[in-house]
Amino acid sequence: MSNDNRITIYVGNAPYNTSEQELRDLFAPRAIKRVSIIMNPDTNKPKGFSFVEFATAAEADSAVKAFDGTEFGGRTLKIAVARERPSSSGGGNQRSGGKRAGGGKRSEQPREKSKKRGGARRDDDYSRVWKD
Repeated sequence: MSNDNRITIYVGNAPYNTSEQELRDLFAPRAIKRVSIIMNPDTNKPKGFSFVEFATAAEADSAVKAFDGTEFGGRTLKIAVARERPSSSGGGNQRSGGKRAGGGKRSEQPREKSKKRGGARRDDDYSRVWKD
């Protein structure tokens, strides 16, 4: 939420083909500052939810009360005041607190070197398997 009393609401379970103008029309005559339809970056198609920013908290609260649970385009909308995103402490995997998942700590002792080297096997290595 910003300092100038604007507030954003979450609009969930919207039809995938909902346009920005349809959302503006739905919430009219309330003063809407911005509509953000969330897109899937891989398919470039809507994910079925969006965020609508209102000029005042009173207008946003009015929209939540008026439209939460109503049907729109054959689907029941879930409308709520949007929560702020938690601040990120940097990049990385969020589930593991930014550390690489798996692996664990390496042993202090050096590994014993294998006599075999990695890579493709030579034809003579298959002679044991393909004997007639």
